[in-house]
Amino acid sequence: MPLLSARLASAFLMLVYGKLRKYKMPQIDFSTYTMQILYLLFFFFLTYLVVSRLFINKIEAVLSMRQNKTDNLLSEAEVMIIAARKLMLEAQEIVKDARIESIGTKKTARENAKHFLSVEMAGIRKTSEKELLKQLEKLKRIEQKMLAQIPKLSEQIGSELANLSLRYFDSMIRD
Repeated sequence: MPLLSARLASAFLMLVYGKLRKYKMPQIDFSTYTMQILYLLFFFFLTYLVVSRLFINKIEAVLSMRQNKTDNLLSEAEVMIIAARKLMLEAQEIVKDARIESIGTKKTARENAKHFLSVEMAGIRKTSEKELLKQLEKLKRIEQKMLAQIPKLSEQIGSELANLSLRYFDSMIRD
């Protein structure tokens, strides 16, 4: 079977080639193939030489410059990351110190409130019983006000310390 198909194919090609040769179609004429192949190779190598001498060097220069710039930017980014980490650690230390200071401020505010209350209590003891009740109510209101102000004061102190630390880091970053 394969032998038969090969014979049929060769017979077909001979028939077609014979008919085409009869009409003398130049694109099928095998005698011109050699010159066409030589011209193809000549112009291919000529084009290759022109492109490799004129364009490839410029492309390589652009690529190497681009690679250098990318490497420089990456190294700068690494330096900035390290600096940002240092600033983050400093910020954490400042926040930690601010928290400790706010705890001390709360204790001081409570001590001041207790002292104020003790002074008020001493003043109340000297007054009469009627006034004692009035002063007691007044003292309770004052105590409530003072106790209500302690968290606000500590929050204000904490926020002020945080703002100061943020301003400090902003100035460090800008410098």
